[in-house]
Amino acid sequence: MADANTNGNEEGPDVLELYEQVMKCNALIKEDEVDQIADLVLSKELVIRAWRMAAWLAAKDGIFYQELSTDASKASALVPAIGAMQETAERLRGMAEIMESVSARVAVAGCNHEQFREWSH
Repeated sequence: MADANTNGNEEGPDVLELYEQVMKCNALIKEDEVDQIADLVLSKELVIRAWRMAAWLAAKDGIFYQELSTDASKASALVPAIGAMQETAERLRGMAEIMESVSARVAVAGCNHEQFREWSH
């Protein structure tokens, strides 16, 4: 591994251990899940609606929520959005974890190349 130094830190794995873990890691998802996950945000109407609804609600201040607390019609219209936004948030958190993990794996594997620092700038 190019330019590998152990960190001497007893709290976590050293660089060589981390490299070996990445070289022997299991896949995070199955091959048949790739398209489903890749299309999650862009092709799912429910996700897009939840995303827009969350953005719209995030722009509302306390006055809106005071009105919502006294207007049953408004409140009942927004109830279906609660589950959709929660489900979307859960899916996006999962995707964020996958993205963080695989980007770290690529960085660890890439550091084996002498030119890695040049490529990453």
